[in-house]
Amino acid sequence: MKAENATEAYDKIGILLKDYPFKNGAPYFHEELRYLSRLFKHVYLFANHQPPSDSDVYFDIPKNVSAVNVSGKHQEGLSIIPLFNTGFKEAFFPPFASVTKLRALHYYAKQANQLEFAILSFLHREGIEPENLVWYSYWSDELALVLANMKSKGIINNAFSRTHNHDIYEDRHPGNYLPYRNFIFSQLDNVLCISNHGKNHLSIKYPEHKWKFRCQRLGVAIHNPLECNLNPENSIRIVSVSAILPVKQLNLLIEALRSWSGKTIEWHHIGAGKDKTYEKEILDGAEHNLSKNQFVANIFHGFVEPDKIISTLSSLNPHFLVNTSTYEGIPVSMMEACSLGIPIIGPNVCGVPELIEDRKNGYLFTPKDHGELLDILHEIEQLDETEYQKMRENALKMQRERFNAESNYIRLAEILRNV
Repeated sequence: MKAENATEAYDKIGILLKDYPFKNGAPYFHEELRYLSRLFKHVYLFANHQPPSDSDVYFDIPKNVSAVNVSGKHQEGLSIIPLFNTGFKEAFFPPFASVTKLRALHYYAKQANQLEFAILSFLHREGIEPENLVWYSYWSDELALVLANMKSKGIINNAFSRTHNHDIYEDRHPGNYLPYRNFIFSQLDNVLCISNHGKNHLSIKYPEHKWKFRCQRLGVAIHNPLECNLNPENSIRIVSVSAILPVKQLNLLIEALRSWSGKTIEWHHIGAGKDKTYEKEILDGAEHNLSKNQFVANIFHGFVEPDKIISTLSSLNPHFLVNTSTYEGIPVSMMEACSLGIPIIGPNVCGVPELIEDRKNGYLFTPKDHGELLDILHEIEQLDETEYQKMRENALKMQRERFNAESNYIRLAEILRNV
């Protein structure tokens, strides 16, 4: 059965993800699932979750959602030769072959074959015909390759994929290379980019497929705005929300605050690091550089459960959210801050300017430039209350109009249901 119009829409969907709804899964998919589960009769989540033995569902999912951990479940001796051959010419002619590309091809081909076998085995056991589902991968990497391969073989009728950040920009990867791109894009019905920047990048890089690329944004729920004043007598409260990773460049904010003098700045960081050595390096750097600065107070809150981020932000009631990453897609933390009326300071990269309008609902700065970040903090110090409240209003307006979960995800579901 293939849906031809709105009256014959698909009522079941198969979604390929990394870990969700198991531990370490992307928490921002949770909001999207709320809407997809309302507009599809049944949702099958196929998670490439590591480790395979950790199979307890971590997130609270709706009753019409089935979670299947397909990682590590594969047929012994499964051949990756057909897929490997599919990408070989694309990868190496031109340019010349490299070990980096060979490894990437091998990894994608092996993962895609194993996941395909596991997914089809589950469907066969359950008596479900794969052509009766709409298919959607949350990332355009080896997960999208699974769908592209199944569609090329006529196993499924459709294939959609999201792109975020690492699955758009080749320079995030060794050798500036992402495998199977032309093959994947040739098979997908649509590639749903979270930003216009991502859509434009792919359209320029792969012009033969540009009609398939469309901007379909993420979204967050609407919240009541915080009540916050930039009172001259008060300190400036800033908050950062991220894992403690090199790409997040928290050392840039530390360097800017090290040189700060003026109104007291109270900096709160929410998030922890997987690499405890690097996390300790950042914490020690903050202690060493900021403890003697009488104008700065900093507090590291560590890991906070995703469903408690909003309440934590509300309790801190910050004047600004600060993001110092080297690169980003469009961070959900920024969308959530806007939903509370918190203006944002962020790097002028990728899709970030589609959320931050410089000096209207926040500030953009050049990545890795702590001097420019310091200048912005001084500019904030001089804001009067009217200017600040206008920024807060603009932040709310941005989230309501462009990053509203309800409108964005209902639109997504309609795209998927009516292939």
